[in-house]
Amino acid sequence: NRIDILLLGEDVEELFGDGLSGRENIGRICLLSENSRVRDDSPYPVFFKFQSARELIHEIMLLYLSEDPGAGRMMSGNMKLYSIYSPCGGSGKTCIALSAALELSGKGETLYVGLEPYSVLSVLMKQKPEQGISDWLYYLKQSGTAWKSKFRSVVCRKDSLDYIAQPENGMDLNELAPEDVERWIAQLEEENYRYVVFDIGIMNSGVMALLRSSSRILVPVGGGFLEQEKYSCFLGQLRRSGEEEIAGRLKRLCPPRDELLLRKEFGLNQLQEGRLGRYIREVLQEE
Repeated sequence: NRIDILLLGEDVEELFGDGLSGRENIGRICLLSENSRVRDDSPYPVFFKFQSARELIHEIMLLYLSEDPGAGRMMSGNMKLYSIYSPCGGSGKTCIALSAALELSGKGETLYVGLEPYSVLSVLMKQKPEQGISDWLYYLKQSGTAWKSKFRSVVCRKDSLDYIAQPENGMDLNELAPEDVERWIAQLEEENYRYVVFDIGIMNSGVMALLRSSSRILVPVGGGFLEQEKYSCFLGQLRRSGEEEIAGRLKRLCPPRDELLLRKEFGLNQLQEGRLGRYIREVLQEE
């Protein structure tokens, strides 16, 4: 009988080297490792053994389906990327991004990604994951295909919403490059998310690549004179750098002030129950 996937321990490499690959009845050999980091020195795909069975099976199936497109792999095709960015500090960007993600999670599988150097996401989620966006950016830059199997290890879940935790160091976000964005979006399509919401607090070439790929770009701006000037400056820089297409797709938001969000006991439920939640529902209904 043919074996499509054979899981073995790492010591098999020392005993057999690449001698197992030529056997006709074995489709794919994978190794289980005690090391959680990506390895590029093995001829076989390597998976971290000390993870849940659900995550391990998910990673193995991603590899199997990516190598055999006829095996039933589904590409979403309908995935929508929302990017929320503002050139103005204190615009309520993160609250808007989270509110949008929570609202969209009621319509389909949704992932929230905080590209925010000084994030309070762990406080709002009341969780402290072991891995986050810093780890994912590290994996994205690895050669080969082993990085693909690491995606689920950095994704956390809060109620109906998936999210990737904040960076260990805000400077890690500066490593995001255009080629990373291209690989990332391809991976998100394989994960079959319907919506992905990026909360963007930096600006570099990687973010520009992300904006080009976004279905919608929401830009919250306050009503003050300086906020208006900053928004105009942002638009001007986009046009001078040849990004007229991005500039034309920006949707400027003027979110209402919500007193609920100023309280110390503020939580995720306030994002949907208050004035801001109602405002975001109206914005999303416009698509």
